[in-house]
Amino acid sequence: MFTAFKNRVKRMVSDCKAACSLMFGLGFSAVMAFPALASGGGGEAEAADISSFLDTSSTLFAWILDEMGNLISFVMANPFLAVGLSLFIVGAVIAFFVRIKMSV
Repeated sequence: MFTAFKNRVKRMVSDCKAACSLMFGLGFSAVMAFPALASGGGGEAEAADISSFLDTSSTLFAWILDEMGNLISFVMANPFLAVGLSLFIVGAVIAFFVRIKMSV
């Protein structure tokens, strides 16, 4: 009885792995088919594209840092959220050291 269930679960897991690898492969090929900085011209057009890309990415990075600061200040202002976050971080650190200990 348990063997049939075990085989069914194994089959479902292998099917999920196959589907995930197929979706990853299709997504990766679609991303590689459309380069981010492709342009028809050369010289100044490419330099302008790269500089605008760097400007946009630096603006995005500054926004992400600002929002992360807002989130951290909100979490630290609420004691229940701060305790939950600290327990999560402590658990992650302990799990990290346990993995190191078990691998040696």
